[in-house]
Amino acid sequence: MGRLDTRPATEDDREVVYRTKCAAMRPYVEATWGWDEEEQRRLHARRFKPHETEILLGDGEPIGALHVVRKPEEIVLLSVHLQPAWQSRGFGTAVLERLMEEAARRGVPIRLRVLRVNERARALYERNGFRTTETTDTHHLMVFADLK
Repeated sequence: MGRLDTRPATEDDREVVYRTKCAAMRPYVEATWGWDEEEQRRLHARRFKPHETEILLGDGEPIGALHVVRKPEEIVLLSVHLQPAWQSRGFGTAVLERLMEEAARRGVPIRLRVLRVNERARALYERNGFRTTETTDTHHLMVFADLK
């Protein structure tokens, strides 16, 4: 797999995070709603929050982005996007393991939603102990709650 590190995102990372999201998510967004570049740019401009985002580094190189909101009662995983060349190499699992360790220390669940058409991501979450709590027209809502 190589080594996984993270660093806090800055405003300068806005475009690289957008390009990573496009590379990782475009097929799933297209299958669900269709791809509208202007709309995707607007959504990214509104949703990108450097203080909630970490840049994922594989062997020192930027390979993806993680967007997490840490609340007192839960951790909300808004997105984890890896460049396609870095997928299926254990990095997604490593990111989840770190979040699960944090959740266990804090005694809180991790919540996320994944597009229904993204079976690959859903399988990753299920392999790591997440379970579906609700399904909408577009998403599976999932939770990891190993609160020992």
